[in-house]
Amino acid sequence: MIAETSTATIVGIAIPVVILLGLVVLGVSALRSPRKDVGDVDARAMKRDAKRRAEQAKAAAGVRLEVAASEGDSGSEPAGLAVREGSEPDVYAPDITTPPDPTEVGIERRRLLNRVAVAGSGFGLLALGGASVAFLVPPPPKGFGGDITIGTPLDDIKSEIESKQTPFYAAEARSYIELYEASDEALAEETYKILWPAVQETGVMPLFQKCPHLGCRVPWCDSSQWFECPCHGSQYNAAGEKKGGPAPRGMDRFEFELAGDYLVIKTGKLVEGPPEGTDTTGQQAAGPHCVG
Repeated sequence: MIAETSTATIVGIAIPVVILLGLVVLGVSALRSPRKDVGDVDARAMKRDAKRRAEQAKAAAGVRLEVAASEGDSGSEPAGLAVREGSEPDVYAPDITTPPDPTEVGIERRRLLNRVAVAGSGFGLLALGGASVAFLVPPPPKGFGGDITIGTPLDDIKSEIESKQTPFYAAEARSYIELYEASDEALAEETYKILWPAVQETGVMPLFQKCPHLGCRVPWCDSSQWFECPCHGSQYNAAGEKKGGPAPRGMDRFEFELAGDYLVIKTGKLVEGPPEGTDTTGQQAAGPHCVG
């Protein structure tokens, strides 16, 4: 119990801390993001570069016009450079390599780094959320606390009980399986209403091994044919109904069902034992008690 509590406490503290760290990362990324006027900076830079290229192209066109005019005056007109009257000269922009704007490059680099940081933080938070859900949702229990199929067929269990005159002990379910035959079926059905359909179908009653007084395991007494607790002297008949001692009620039992030829005891569904004074079988002690 201490280990379980410690684990739950650690996880309960770790999850908020990791989420807080993720929010801090996102906040830092937001602070490092370009300012609101970054778009204006980008636009101004682009306009400035376009204007510079246009001026360069215009200057180049002027040079070509001057060359064409001088060639015309000399009487020789190189092919491809003549300029006809009433027509606009062809303008050829020179292939001038313009270096990238440092401001624009810095903005793009920061934008890329911010997007990578935000995407990484989001992925980490998503993974943490999935792991938290997987931790908080327990898997179906295996073994005691879940549904346990008894490996011995029901008919063999009954035959063993009758031949040995002792309950069948199912260690994996921490239960005794005992034959059940009611002397008053109306009272039995009312007392064991949840278990009654399975009891009628199988003719047996699974009993939890723990004494409802203080949790001692209750052994079977061969001489009295009762369950008798050596810890504080509580006594129960073969159906687990209290006959004496300090226990507050009869022995607890589990819901169960028949699956083919085998009993399935649902150890995760405990049914409290019947109240003191319940007697649905009329069974009396067959001999001396093991516990005085």
